[in-house]
Amino acid sequence: DLDINRLVLDWIERVKGGVDWVSHCESEKLILANAHYHRTGTMRWVETQVVSSVDQVKVPSGIVGASFANLVLPINKELYTELCDRFDESDHLVLGLPTGIDELQQATIELIALEKIAKEESEKLSRDPIAKTEIESRDKLARLRIARLLDQILQTVAWRYKGKPLTGNSLTAKVSRVADLIYPDCPAVHNELVNRMKLSGTANSALNKLMLAILDEGEEEQLDLPTDTFPPERGIYLSCLKAKGWHTPGMSPSFAGNWIDCKSAKKLPSNEQDVYKLWKAGFDFIKHKGDRVTVNELYEFWMRPPFGLTLGLCRLYAMALLKSLETNLAFYDFDSTKDWIYIPELDEELVTKF
Repeated sequence: DLDINRLVLDWIERVKGGVDWVSHCESEKLILANAHYHRTGTMRWVETQVVSSVDQVKVPSGIVGASFANLVLPINKELYTELCDRFDESDHLVLGLPTGIDELQQATIELIALEKIAKEESEKLSRDPIAKTEIESRDKLARLRIARLLDQILQTVAWRYKGKPLTGNSLTAKVSRVADLIYPDCPAVHNELVNRMKLSGTANSALNKLMLAILDEGEEEQLDLPTDTFPPERGIYLSCLKAKGWHTPGMSPSFAGNWIDCKSAKKLPSNEQDVYKLWKAGFDFIKHKGDRVTVNELYEFWMRPPFGLTLGLCRLYAMALLKSLETNLAFYDFDSTKDWIYIPELDEELVTKF
């Protein structure tokens, strides 16, 4: 019979000096910015990373659809000091002063040893099913222990963001604080159908119907949407357009009519101020970009800080923005011949490509 304890100890001694254990300590744990979500309606998250060198640090871009920041945990205080010197000005990195790392290292090295045993001693294990079951059981327990230790460390470590201590009653509160700092101009839009990166079939259909209504029925109250029933496009209209001041029937233009001559967001009702900033930034982006601006470039501009808009809202608000500026813009379509073709005005075929 195999002496499992002796076998594990032997393999621990063999691997502990020649392996970068942090590569086996990768965490798929994502920390949600819950308070930020409740304030803005936009779900964001951070990733976590244990590192043994500066080169291992991953710096997120901040564009929506991926983690907006990385909680980086160095394996010792010397590396922590080096990371602070290198990344203290980064908007997308939060640095942790390492504590409890030795126990995490021991647990991870044990897991590496168990993986080596399963691979290198497979022939012996195949002849001893009890030993094989024991190794598999220890492997599962080691993984659970690593996850527990890592979670414990992440919750209790002192975090530093842009050179200052990061405060908060919980880790999610701290993460939300970072999200608020990175995306200070994210508009508050509480609609789970459309305020997301990937729309469901129902949401996509409703958004397409709403965009066509913006195109054709801008002068009508509530875009001439059904009032005796409540289809999803009407819900999106009420929460994302009407409640935010986008739709101004009876004015010229029928979208953003109150904002065309506005010089400051502070002069507008509080519910309109955040989306006015978004509209004004989009207007200025188009104005100063140059000869030609693609819809995708506008999306990418809005998806980056300080707005961090989701793709669903980018599509809707780009349509409303272009409708508000329709008389001042020339539209082009990149057709099947790979040429830009002039379009006299916004039309259904163009809108369906948004």
